[in-house]
Amino acid sequence: MSTLSIVSGHLIDPEHGFDGLADIHIQAGRIHAIGPVPWGFEAERCIDASGLLVLPGLVDLSFHLGGGTLAQALDTEGQAALAGGITSACLRPDQATILDRPEAVDQLLAEARRHSAMRIHPIGALTLELAGERLTEAAALRAAGCCALSQGRHPLPDCARLRAALEYAASFDLPVFLHPKEATLSHNAVAHEGAMAIRLGLPCSPAAAESIAVIQIVELARLTGASVHLSALSAARSLAVLGFLTADHTLSVTADCAIHQLYLTQDGLMGFAVDHRLDPPARAAADRDSLREGIAHGLLDALCADHCPIAEQFKQTPFAQAAPGITAAELLLSLTWMLAGQLELPFGQLLAMLTSHPARIARLEQGHLGIGAPADLCLFDPSTTWTVRPEELHSKSHCTPFLGSTVQGKVMATFVAGRQVYSYPQGC
Repeated sequence: MSTLSIVSGHLIDPEHGFDGLADIHIQAGRIHAIGPVPWGFEAERCIDASGLLVLPGLVDLSFHLGGGTLAQALDTEGQAALAGGITSACLRPDQATILDRPEAVDQLLAEARRHSAMRIHPIGALTLELAGERLTEAAALRAAGCCALSQGRHPLPDCARLRAALEYAASFDLPVFLHPKEATLSHNAVAHEGAMAIRLGLPCSPAAAESIAVIQIVELARLTGASVHLSALSAARSLAVLGFLTADHTLSVTADCAIHQLYLTQDGLMGFAVDHRLDPPARAAADRDSLREGIAHGLLDALCADHCPIAEQFKQTPFAQAAPGITAAELLLSLTWMLAGQLELPFGQLLAMLTSHPARIARLEQGHLGIGAPADLCLFDPSTTWTVRPEELHSKSHCTPFLGSTVQGKVMATFVAGRQVYSYPQGC
């Protein structure tokens, strides 16, 4: 279908400061007009979006496909993402096949074209096999389609190698996504070093393992001039040192946190609940509250799902042996909608952290609804409540601490390049 009109919806586009009722008209996969029907435009399909929010498709900066065959993972997790309104996903390099060579990226993108309507943006590995030793061919990975480089959840062993890696990436003008984790303090840890983990006798690491790494990364970004994005911050002290070190606004350093970190705490470990086996771990209530304050004060640039589906058999083990991960793509927008209400912030402020801000960080053209932009958008019903049950989820994994919870807001339809790629059964 080459032309489409979505009428009577409440359009929110943080990039252009638009928040109000408006019709949107799509032609040849791009936004053609907003407002009255332009002269000569004739919609082949018209959707009544009364009572719905018309939003830019979400851009997620940390997405993992999980195990299984690549085709199956792209199918199930791509559908889960689209059901959550995510139209563009930046894939971490630590997939089942590590994205450390152009051939691996080529295979991923070829399979993605066949098995998923979601836009896939690979993040290339910073070092071969993510082993922290030999640097990958940055130019070749960029040419293959990588939007950034990263070590995934595998920290580099020392500052000297991190400096060399940042200098190398900067020479090719490639952003580097880093998960701050001081290797020696976090080695073999499975939980936050707090009262609950100590009581349960779990191997744990302090929040300082993250904040120390933040200091190292930011100072090396200053030294090398690299563009650095800090992924999945979880600790109050990390935000404090980040705010202090970047107060002069001269560095190209951004940061995000996973949506579940704004809800969960270490108390979820009670009873060795393996759904709370996360990386980074849920921390103290004070950390969660500081992350929430960080959003209100602009210390965090983006929110992400940090979607990482784990098969049931890898969770049905003792807590310390369970694989870390969470199914979160389908909850991202609902949890963000609820969070805006809890923080008494305009929803558009948080929506920017899911759309235009992450698109800018990853240097993508998506994330907004400006004239000529790709027609990637979703229709969201803020009045619908739903209970998170396995049968409601499209992901192959149902491992989430939110299972059984009732959440507010549901994606009714998702469009990529003007083509409807998801429809809620009771929706459009």
